Parts: sequence; structure tokens; C-alpha cells
Amino acid sequence: MIKIFQIYYDNKQKQKLTKGFIPYFNQNKSIYVENQCVSDIRHSDLIEDTDYIGTFSHSMNKKVLKITFEGLCHSITSKPDGDIFSPSPRNWRWKRMRNPDPPYYPNQLNMKDLAIPFLNDMADLNIIKKSSIDLWTKPYPLIFCNFWVAKQEVFIDYVDNFLSKVFELIESYDKDNWIFNACNRYPKPPKAWQDSTGFSRYPIITFILERLINIYLQDRNLNHQATL
Repeated sequence: MIKIFQIYYDNKQKQKLTKGFIPYFNQNKSIYVENQCVSDIRHSDLIEDTDYIGTFSHSMNKKVLKITFEGLCHSITSKPDGDIFSPSPRNWRWKRMRNPDPPYYPNQLNMKDLAIPFLNDMADLNIIKKSSIDLWTKPYPLIFCNFWVAKQEVFIDYVDNFLSKVFELIESYDKDNWIFNACNRYPKPPKAWQDSTGFSRYPIITFILERLINIYLQDRNLNHQATL
């Protein structure tokens, strides 16, 4: 069985979700954003009797060229050796945008350099191997936390042995740590998110968290398959 959850924040978004995907309301609004949903799904009974589990954004078709549930399932089941599946880089709309306004490119915050101190702390705590930090600079695979599907055992390992430890590390920092600095290059978050987290802007850590699935994939030497 394949379960792919499509994360949404309000009823207007729910009405536009893709047929076949399971609507998932993001009620625990935290600085971990969609990775909070990944963790919540793992610790629920939603993953029982499931072979593959995934999370996609409600805005999927604004960022990725048209994907159907049936097409995605076919791509997954036709590659049984794959551990993690995500849209092909050539399928991302930003790859085809010459002059986007605003330019919301995946690395616009210079994440490759900015995240190194955080990754060093992760290595010091044995969350990742020290040698894996260099993998962060590789351009691909480029996966976001809300655009991937994995085998059940991989999904569970990601949360239990990687993401939960990352959460603990973040919670060990004091409020003046640089990872909590606000980023003003993105639109302001929804008011409900601001009220829940106490941040009026998304802090830097939310954008680092979006990309950590990439270093997990390479650190664990998993088989990534780009689909559709």
C-alpha cells in the first residue's frame, strides 16, 4: 500500500488538493513546519500496513509540473530497489523560469555555506558522519521535506534516528542562536503560525530543515529515484 499525504493549512487549500493524495491538516504549527507533520505521521497509526509513505505540499502543482497519484504510484512500484522517491529536478517549475519574481530559488539563502555550523553540531552528536558534511555541497539530489516518498522502514528511520535527534539539537540552542534569525526574503507566514511559534517571520532553521532530507539520504547511502 502507498500512502502519500498532502499537507494543507486551511479549508481553501483543502479544496484544491490532488485526487488520490490523503489530505493532512497541519495543526501542530511549529518552526519544524512540514517536518513536524512527517514526525506526527510517523507517531500515528496512519503508517500501519503501509509499504511506502510520503508527504507533499498543498502547493505541489505550483512548484512541480503536473503529477498524478496514479502516475507517482506507477513510478514507485516500477523501481522496487528505490528507497526514497522525489520529483525529477527537470520537473521543477523553477528550472524553467528565466526571470522569476520574486526569485524563490532553492538555494537563495546560500544554504550550502550557512548550514555548515549546524551540520558540524549534528556530526559532533553522531547524527551524521563528519564526512557527510561535504555532501551538503552537492547540487543533487535536491529534495524538500514536503516532496518525497520512502519505504516504510526508511520513513521510520528518518524520524526515529535522524529527525528526532535534529529536533533535540535545535531545542538545546538558546533563543539568540543564529538559526533563529528571521529571513525577510520570503512572504510573512500565516498569522496562526506566528501566534503558535512566536515568530513573525520564518527563521533560518525552517529553510535548513527543508533540505536535511538530502544529507540524510546521502549519509545513509540510500537509493534515491527521481520520478516523473
